[in-house]
Amino acid sequence: MSLPTEEHEVILGVDTHLDVHAAVNAVAESFFSSLKKERIKKRIYHNREVATAEISDYINTFYNRTRRHSYLGGVSPEAFEAAAKRRRAVH
Repeated sequence: MSLPTEEHEVILGVDTHLDVHAAVNAVAESFFSSLKKERIKKRIYHNREVATAEISDYINTFYNRTRRHSYLGGVSPEAFEAAAKRRRAVH
């Protein structure tokens, strides 16, 4: 059974929820792989608070802002957003 979406007039199949879960899982796996390689590997945290602070710093100041992401065409989220703002200003 397929149902049309109201906003975009797209037909979604019954198995669409499986594709969405697979995509979310792939994103999560990619993030945790990057976290392990770039921040956690070969480090010893002396307690949970230090580990939490280090990981929060990685996510908030590096991963979400400056790290280049393949799904953004190899640019950082900040650069991607700046380019999008410039494009909107032109139009």
